[in-house]
Amino acid sequence: GSVASQAAFPPLIHLLITAFGWRSTWVVLAIFVWGLLLLPSILFVRRSPESVNLLPDGKHHQLEPQSPQPGNREGDFTLVEATRTRSFWLLMFAGSSTSLISTALVFHHVSVMSSRGLDVVVAASALSVIAPGALLGTFLAGFLCDKFSNRYVLVMCQIILTFAMLLILVMDRTWQAILYGGLLGLAGGTLMTTTSVIWPNYYGREHLGAIRGVVTSGSVASAALGPLPFGLLFDVLNNYTLAVLIFLALPVACAIAAFIATPPPHASTAITKSLGRLPT
Repeated sequence: GSVASQAAFPPLIHLLITAFGWRSTWVVLAIFVWGLLLLPSILFVRRSPESVNLLPDGKHHQLEPQSPQPGNREGDFTLVEATRTRSFWLLMFAGSSTSLISTALVFHHVSVMSSRGLDVVVAASALSVIAPGALLGTFLAGFLCDKFSNRYVLVMCQIILTFAMLLILVMDRTWQAILYGGLLGLAGGTLMTTTSVIWPNYYGREHLGAIRGVVTSGSVASAALGPLPFGLLFDVLNNYTLAVLIFLALPVACAIAAFIATPPPHASTAITKSLGRLPT
């Protein structure tokens, strides 16, 4: 859904701005958020499967009530407990740094393309395949997260992003620009699905809102910061090639961080009991 909206909204907003101006377009978008997003969320979104008498992760209702087990439900971590684990900070770093890189590349997209001798039409074409690439990435990551350890899928995301950045250094043809846009979207879609899965798998669902709130704040801050250092590097070096080479250290570091971010001990025990397996 989010990927489809990323593909549909830019041309829709462009049409609205062309027809009514940017001020009226903001009003239309505000009405859209209130009417089609906020109200359905209040009416239909539920906090957990248990709130509608369902069980997650393929669990089955017990015929006889079981005595409560000591400790948190499903080995859930509180926010404070989560922040005391090494994997919390490693995963947060991997996700936040990826947001920083992606935003920097998209923000400077046209300028990067121009520096490689590619015109605005090619830049727009490359940008248009980011959303389809992200859509593919969401489905691919969903399949892989069921088959392999989530941290390995997160490593794969960083490798894809690294290849996309390396492609910037050599691209001078249209097909290379299209491939670059597709890889950038594929990395983003893979990250989106994997991070949605890995946090509850590692830290449980009971306090997921608080945990993801802190993590998302870091990602948003990184995304907002991303274009600034990339632009400063260009201003100082007068060259996007060197800026990309410097930024390449981040996905490599993120891949290492994701690889060593093993599941926290008592979360591992809880997931093993509930799913019958836990890939590491």
